[in-house]
Amino acid sequence: SLGQYAEAVAQYGQCLEVFEAQGYTQGIAVTKTNLGYLAWKLGRLEEAERYSLEALEIKRQMGDRRGRAVTLCNLGEICLSGRELGRSRGYFLEALELTLAGKWATTLTEVLAGLSELSLQQGDALLAAQLAQTVNTHPSSSDSAKARVLPLLRQLDAPLPSLEQLLAALTP
Repeated sequence: SLGQYAEAVAQYGQCLEVFEAQGYTQGIAVTKTNLGYLAWKLGRLEEAERYSLEALEIKRQMGDRRGRAVTLCNLGEICLSGRELGRSRGYFLEALELTLAGKWATTLTEVLAGLSELSLQQGDALLAAQLAQTVNTHPSSSDSAKARVLPLLRQLDAPLPSLEQLLAALTP
């Protein structure tokens, strides 16, 4: 509920103060990622983007590739919510590249779920359905990723593609 999100924001704000006072870089990055996510859930897109970009920069400096992939996926979602489809695609594709290189299957399905929603908003219903189907059937998909694509799958009907076909469709 919104009340729980607001309470979590207050608690993470306190954590951020402590981590900043201690100079605990990893704690700062994770907390800013979480604050960005919560702000997004609360519909505060500018705040969400600010926290996420700050977290992304810290993760770049730390060499945290997996953390960058997660934060890039979050930025893709934030831009998607703000109807900034070009920026959303850029963030998702950068997250996809990192995720494939790192072989992080669960993160991959989160990125593909976001790309599915983006593809539908861009008018490519077939690609949206194919991506959603892949997320829904992938053994490493999280429950949250599956829940995001189920409404899409109910709307659209498409054959199940291979991961290679999906990747080829996403790269220029």
